[in-house]
Amino acid sequence: MKDYAELANRLQKGLGKAWRASDSVLGRPGTSIAVKLDPNYYLTVMPSFINQVARWGGMLPRTAEDALRRTGNLLTGGPGRDTSLTLTVAFGEPRRSLRIRAGFVLAGFLDDAVKLYGGHPSALPVADVALVDSERAALEAFFGDKTMPAASAFTPTPA
Repeated sequence: MKDYAELANRLQKGLGKAWRASDSVLGRPGTSIAVKLDPNYYLTVMPSFINQVARWGGMLPRTAEDALRRTGNLLTGGPGRDTSLTLTVAFGEPRRSLRIRAGFVLAGFLDDAVKLYGGHPSALPVADVALVDSERAALEAFFGDKTMPAASAFTPTPA
């Protein structure tokens, strides 16, 4: 039987070491595989996020995704328990929008990776990235009974 907690720990260690080598892997909209959306969630670019953390953790992507799902660190939603959905996100100044395949990971998981294994003294700050208001219905369907991202994580639909 697989020890999913140990696998998740390996993923944290690998991510922390990768972040220490290049802090651009997290927190930079348009560049990073994950950015902090609000105090509860990181927005991840899928499947790049899974592929990279799997590589850094020394395991297959399907094993990494399974470990993150089973430990509750990777959110799943909708009737198919999907790990991602296609969304429009806005970032930068001037504001620009980008359509991505997005996933959501608990902030504590990635912040702990950076603090425990990356040597950063604290959690990373919320990034300059926002979900577009017109995507709210799709997000509500995805999140279901889980806590939605904070209201501050949304921006009006770009013109």
